[in-house]
Amino acid sequence: MNNKDIYKELRLRGYQYSGIFRGLNRISVTKSNGSIAWTSNWVAFMDSMLQMIILGQNTRNLLVPTRICKLTIDPKYHLQLIQNTSINNRQLPVNYYKHLNAITSGGIEIHGVVATFIPNRLKTVNTVLEEHTFVAHRDLESSISLQNAIRMSIHLALECCNMLNVKIIEFLDTDDKVTSEDLNSPLINKILSDLPQIRHHTKLVTNHKSLQNISLPGNTSVTEMTKLSKNENCLMVLSFNLLKKNKEELYKQLLSLLMPQGFLLTLEESTDCEYSYLKKYKLNIIIERQINNKRLLLLRKTQNVEKNQYQVVHVNNYDFTWVDKLKSIMNMQNKSDIDKNIILVAENNFESGLLGLVNCLRKEPGGETIRSVFIQDNKAPAFSLHEPLYMKQLLLNLPINVIRSGNVWGSYRHFPLPALELKLVQNAYVKQKVQ
Repeated sequence: MNNKDIYKELRLRGYQYSGIFRGLNRISVTKSNGSIAWTSNWVAFMDSMLQMIILGQNTRNLLVPTRICKLTIDPKYHLQLIQNTSINNRQLPVNYYKHLNAITSGGIEIHGVVATFIPNRLKTVNTVLEEHTFVAHRDLESSISLQNAIRMSIHLALECCNMLNVKIIEFLDTDDKVTSEDLNSPLINKILSDLPQIRHHTKLVTNHKSLQNISLPGNTSVTEMTKLSKNENCLMVLSFNLLKKNKEELYKQLLSLLMPQGFLLTLEESTDCEYSYLKKYKLNIIIERQINNKRLLLLRKTQNVEKNQYQVVHVNNYDFTWVDKLKSIMNMQNKSDIDKNIILVAENNFESGLLGLVNCLRKEPGGETIRSVFIQDNKAPAFSLHEPLYMKQLLLNLPINVIRSGNVWGSYRHFPLPALELKLVQNAYVKQKVQ
């Protein structure tokens, strides 16, 4: 191995040698002998000898010498050997006796070197601490924070479309009185950044000159409506006061930016919203939540779903005969052109693992047809496709539908845990993990 090969190997092991500390010119394949350049620096020379020992270890773990039993230096003999070498190529042979744990070069002998393994410093990442809790989709009685409302909307949209490459647009109309502090693009970027498997890009579409040069996260760009392509195929478009404006041309523009199963999110300043316009544009309300004196609505175009397009499988924690039935239905649909939605129903069991099962099945081939109804209300009627309570919800075509007491539909979502309050203490315990 020559100098280049030696320090490439050491770099792969985690060592970053440079300058005079790259003294090993060559070593044998057995790592038992080689040569070291002499640069009139004793420290660099002996360090190169220790590098030879590290290379002799059959491991790529990061090792550093921590103990030496015996070190002998004969400077006169060493310098005499140096004088006998060529001025232009001053190097000395080095020999490593692995069984004796000794290494010699020139007038230097090192015995009993002990090298200690140290772990590589792990890349620090921000830990995401969240709680998994039920949240109602339509609830105007209790208020929710804007951050959590947008978070649940994005998570629901991702759940419906089951995609990894996500594009979201935030649109500002010319008459929207919005400042840079009111923009939701940074929040969207933060929410999607907490999902490591999702690759995302957010576009801020506006003609406001004051917002053209603002600082935004790296995955966010600013553009104008005229510069957008006809095939944006967005998962979601966010805007302000769409119900209040009721501009037909605006609705057409924004809906054209969405993928077929995409979502339109609007933040209304007034709580007195006119919903009659939604029928005109064939939009269903998926989420409707109160945010202080504002109202957030997540809208979606009406999905073409009929009663005869469902196959129902009742899930039970104590009798697993339904598993074979589900396998048979999914295999049959994968082999044919049949494209019926499979409804997994869990009732009379509040501790069902239905939600996790659905999330896994939807990632399998043909799993996009999986839907679920989780009944967590003892007073709710038995599930039936002829029951309006269930059929109305199924027409929204959502993968997960959970019903709680009072006929409240919702789902389970992840929300950030509230920050812990710092407290002054008299004692603390510190542990050093990396040397």
